[in-house]
Amino acid sequence: MKIGIIAWGSEGDIRPFIALATGLSKRGHDVDMVAASIDYRDFTEMLEGSGVKFSETTPIPVNRDVLEKMSRMAIQDRNPMNHFKFLLENFFDPIEDELFEESKRLCRECDIVMKHLLVYPLAVVAESTGTPLVDITPTAAAVPSPDIQLVGMPWTGRFLNSLMWKAASKVMSRMLRERVNSLRARVGSAPMRDVHRWLLDVSDLTLIGCSSALLPEGIKWKGNVHVCGSLDPEIGRRELSPELSEFLSSGPPPVYVSFGSMLYFEPEVDWLMETAANAILDAGQRCILQCDRDDLNWTPRDRNILLVGKTPHREVFQHCRAVLHHGGAGTTQAVVASGLPSVVVMYGMDQLYWGPRLSELGVAPKSLLRRKLKRSRLSAAITKACGSLLMRDRAGELASIMKTEDGVCTAAELIENV
Repeated sequence: MKIGIIAWGSEGDIRPFIALATGLSKRGHDVDMVAASIDYRDFTEMLEGSGVKFSETTPIPVNRDVLEKMSRMAIQDRNPMNHFKFLLENFFDPIEDELFEESKRLCRECDIVMKHLLVYPLAVVAESTGTPLVDITPTAAAVPSPDIQLVGMPWTGRFLNSLMWKAASKVMSRMLRERVNSLRARVGSAPMRDVHRWLLDVSDLTLIGCSSALLPEGIKWKGNVHVCGSLDPEIGRRELSPELSEFLSSGPPPVYVSFGSMLYFEPEVDWLMETAANAILDAGQRCILQCDRDDLNWTPRDRNILLVGKTPHREVFQHCRAVLHHGGAGTTQAVVASGLPSVVVMYGMDQLYWGPRLSELGVAPKSLLRRKLKRSRLSAAITKACGSLLMRDRAGELASIMKTEDGVCTAAELIENV
């Protein structure tokens, strides 16, 4: 088949598409992938030798003021709808026309198309042309279900949770209605009111790209929704730098710190790195801090702290005691798959689902909010995660389940059946 893909978002959003594109290419399919990165990541290494035709949209025009406004909103405002509105206006609207044109091209050239849930231009065009459509999301909380806690809300039981999902769907429809209907008019389709429900139902298949081990038992969704397992690009084993290897071998297993794509938006990066480092030292642990911001001024002055740039998580996690992270879908699964406890400092969006979920699964202490982060609370959480044999054993159990799953193969078979 000729398969077209449009991915949008941060590195954590785009990685699953790269994994699936590569897997489909290896199965003999002709894959054409377009990516719109909101954090300007380089995906060349992940796609090397894959055979996938890959292109990126015009860089999204975002300045430092917008990035800091977004991060302050994530820190100070727990309402995911406000975060969603901000993302739409600043990271999607500027490239909507380009995504619409790419959607027309892919539907014209391909047998089937796939997209990030939010890429409504492709949904509009696919419906109008009758092109089979697949949605992919790494976060179960992106697809409504009475069994999945609405992001940012307390669990109140299936009935009330279902009502909250309906209310959230109405809010999202209001945000998306004018945008979607303007594109529908351009392809000759009639306008609609319940845009969010349409966006969820228009696909022939929706794939939840996460491990079933991380989800509640007996979860039910409406429509053609399937959990396929984690979607992570296969990258050959990468060597650790001499400095990192020497640090790992010079003492007990450290705590690894990675805030993923959120660090790109963090307004107080010096304070955050210093606070994390000191909290880990207070907990009696060594630490590796991952930060590739070129405006970082803080430097560690303790031999038990190592500051690094981007590192291969799979290779370094096996040498660590725990991971302090933001609770993004990709990092969450990578940590659990490595059999490690987590300490989660949440900003917003799906992190407000994964943080509490890891605590429920018994592999993390109670998650912390970035807007309320204090050194003493963080140190206490790190002490608990590093000292708990129960958390480590439970993480090992979940990692064993995840090793039996092949998310890319399962997803590819489901797509081929469409």
